[in-house]
Amino acid sequence: MSEEQTIGRKHPFTILVLSGGGARGIAHIGVLKVLEELHIPVDMVVGTSMGAIVGGLYAAGLSPSEIEKKMLEVDWDDIFSDNPKPMQQPYRLRKDLSKYMQGVEIGYAVDQIQIPQGMIAGQKLRIALNNILLPVLSVDDFDRLPLPFRAVATDLVTGERVNLSSGSLTKAIMASMSIPGIFAPVEIDNRILVDGGVVANLAIETARELGAERIIAVDVSSQLLSKDELKNLVDVTKQVLAIYGRRNHLYQLSLLKKDDILLSLKLEGLSNTDFKKAKEIIREGESAAIEKKELLASASVSEEEYRQIKSYVSARNRKEPVIVDFIEILPPKKVSPLIVEKRIKTAVGKKLDLDTLEQDITNIYATGLFERVDYQITRMDENYGLKIEPITKPWGPNYLYLGLQFDSTRDFNPLLRYRMTQMNLRGGELNIYLKMGIDHIIEAEFYQPIDYGDHFFIAPSFSYHQRNTDLYKDDDRYARYRTRTTSTGLYGGVNIGNEGQFRAGIEGENLTSEPSIGDITLPEYEDNLFLLNSSFVIDHLDNLLFPESGWYFSADYSTPFPGLEEQEFHKLLLKGLGAWSNKHNTILAYLEAGSSFDTELPLYRSFTLGGFQRISGLNLDELIGNYEGLFRITYIRSFAKTLPFSITGYFIGSSIETGNVWEEVDNISLEDMKLSGSIFSGVKTPLGPVYIGYGIRSLEKGIFYFYLGPVF
Repeated sequence: MSEEQTIGRKHPFTILVLSGGGARGIAHIGVLKVLEELHIPVDMVVGTSMGAIVGGLYAAGLSPSEIEKKMLEVDWDDIFSDNPKPMQQPYRLRKDLSKYMQGVEIGYAVDQIQIPQGMIAGQKLRIALNNILLPVLSVDDFDRLPLPFRAVATDLVTGERVNLSSGSLTKAIMASMSIPGIFAPVEIDNRILVDGGVVANLAIETARELGAERIIAVDVSSQLLSKDELKNLVDVTKQVLAIYGRRNHLYQLSLLKKDDILLSLKLEGLSNTDFKKAKEIIREGESAAIEKKELLASASVSEEEYRQIKSYVSARNRKEPVIVDFIEILPPKKVSPLIVEKRIKTAVGKKLDLDTLEQDITNIYATGLFERVDYQITRMDENYGLKIEPITKPWGPNYLYLGLQFDSTRDFNPLLRYRMTQMNLRGGELNIYLKMGIDHIIEAEFYQPIDYGDHFFIAPSFSYHQRNTDLYKDDDRYARYRTRTTSTGLYGGVNIGNEGQFRAGIEGENLTSEPSIGDITLPEYEDNLFLLNSSFVIDHLDNLLFPESGWYFSADYSTPFPGLEEQEFHKLLLKGLGAWSNKHNTILAYLEAGSSFDTELPLYRSFTLGGFQRISGLNLDELIGNYEGLFRITYIRSFAKTLPFSITGYFIGSSIETGNVWEEVDNISLEDMKLSGSIFSGVKTPLGPVYIGYGIRSLEKGIFYFYLGPVF
């Protein structure tokens, strides 16, 4: 207890101790409301885990009503996800990552495989806390907050309880709530820290050490499960962990004295994961505290004394605008600081704009190079500075990604991507892609940004493709062509913000195509060409795998390099998708068109239609021609429900599709369009959408599908 804390105080030095408890800890807000209504003074706050979040905000000068408002505004699904929103991430990264298991990134070196230290780094939660705590971010001594504060964490190396009293308030709160295995540990002063609930979920001992004359302890810990509630492995694991921590919990309770107050909130029917029930949890916390009104009344002070106490707290809570006098970037390991610097738009000499700063931090994090990106407001004499601290991924800089595609009518394709990052100062990276199955692909591309901001790039590449194309006549397959292509290329281009990309280049290609099944008297083909290729993409979809809003457009063009090749053809493919949603109902409109501009496309370069959502009643690639057109309307009804195996929801839907291919432009006619459709149901998995459907061609004919992967 400091001398400053004792001056003018008439009541016992009172420390409020808030326990951890996951979502149940939101009930602390309701208790704070009652404490203020009863004029019960709090001289210091000690918090663990969720108690550290609520307690830290209260100690920073926020009222219970302000904390409640912040909690009810939180999108809990989003804040517990580290993934940037699609339009916050460069298109090339979100395009590649959408093909592989979501949220799974494996570090790989020659001698070892590494995985992240937690499922969540807490990047979005960190930014949200920083934004709320901005007025006190420059305070590095927690005794100088409007209310003195301690966050309780656990030293992962020694197992000791750690009372955090200085440094970054946000970092201290994050350390206190870093549940092992869920959140990555936080390093502070060379100590690896995790959730304080491991050793002291209700840190009464800390309050005693700080000289508390009265303790008000609020315990929202879950009770042990009954025999009937132990139904599965998860229940048993939770019970074992609760039993493990119970002995320490009982020890903490034994430190209470007769003048102390203990509020044990049962919160029946509310679990530590019920974050979306925040309003109900706050109400239950308030009701539970009101029930203990007589007990709490013993700690009340007069209205005049309480007003003086609150005015003292308010005087320490100065909300002055922050003028950024300097910006300091802590050099990240293995990454050039210029890559960070070029993504910062916050200006020196101007008032700190939170929206700009949040976008800066997000742009740095969205490069995919960092486990987390933190910032701190520092003070040097009368000057305020912005300190940005990017933390590189401990399991990097080389990564493995795993994926899977499946089409029951054709092929099963395991996917593998190996990404080697930071191969030079400008962030050059090598990507190797492997797709296995009947159709298989090996691709390698060295992506080299020309500038530190990654606006322009060059990309030499190599690829080997084996593709099988079936030929049909009257619904019957009569032959299969196997086409093997080996190519090397050199591309250059520009990234259009985070929205898209334009690239163009020359590619040398060796190609052979021959019949492998059926009529082996069909002709064989061989090409050695230099091709001029270009592509343009703009992506405004909210999600490439499960779009619910936004739009997408792409154009791909290919032709033999003028002046180098005798063969002449032109191939242009356009794709567009629009998505609109109303609550759980989504409409997708998709348009695809291809043209050869009055040139003859070789069989192995022709446009194809047929397969799930591509004239679903036909076999895969059953239609082949020099021109194509496809229009599809899809309706999807989604149901948000967490299921085993990380399934985040399920859906049902149907599609109406019309399209065809043509050999000559004069043959194109709306009357010649084939009509088809599908009905389907499916689930949203980390590997992508899984569909079980039926493609309808006529009342008599159709195709059953089991399909995993994107449909455009």
